[in-house]
Amino acid sequence: MSKSKCMVVLGAVAIGIMLTYSVIAQQGATQAKAPAARPVALVDVTHILSQNGAIETQFKALNEKYSKLMRDTAQEGQEVAQLNDLLGTYDKNSDKYRETEQLLLSKTNGISSKQTLLYKEMIEERMRIVNNAYNLIIEQATRVAKHYGMQIVMNYDRVKMLDSAQIMNSQQQYEAFYQQYSMVLATRPIVWADDRTVDITTLVLNEIHKAHPETVQKVDATANAQQANANKQVGSKAQGK
Repeated sequence: MSKSKCMVVLGAVAIGIMLTYSVIAQQGATQAKAPAARPVALVDVTHILSQNGAIETQFKALNEKYSKLMRDTAQEGQEVAQLNDLLGTYDKNSDKYRETEQLLLSKTNGISSKQTLLYKEMIEERMRIVNNAYNLIIEQATRVAKHYGMQIVMNYDRVKMLDSAQIMNSQQQYEAFYQQYSMVLATRPIVWADDRTVDITTLVLNEIHKAHPETVQKVDATANAQQANANKQVGSKAQGK
């Protein structure tokens, strides 16, 4: 091989090596800039449920349905009252008294059983509504967490406990609130987290609203405008305008 050809080959090899190192360096720089995957994500389930407008709509329809059924049952209660009045007109040792008493007991037990069953059915339907809403959170939290390389999603209450303190009217209420407050503090799953980097609540809520528009809460534009105007006036007064 001539000297000139040898130089060309060596030059090509050198350029190839330089390009290889350049690509490796660029890949390293890209990897350094990429955010590291975080193993844990936080979701405020209570907040997302409170923003689900479909729950309120479904609960309202449920209340109307069972209120009507309860009213119908209450009308049967009037029959019981009439039987009770009628029972007082009979001699306690008469067959009529015993027949009326048995009918009264039967109707009373029937009404009580109906009311218990209706209440049980109403609670079960409420549970199904909330469970469906919770499943939406699981579905979208899974998608978001996988997208960002997170391995665990934990329920996270973003509300500061003292912000939820209430004014009580009696010592018993104070004691009951204290007991509940202490229990919640002791059982909160997250003591501290850098929620700016791992809280995906807003992302999950937005994904739910995209996939299920019926869950978006209906906003009263008039009320919002009035509140904004009131806030503006308060701000102006505070500034001495």
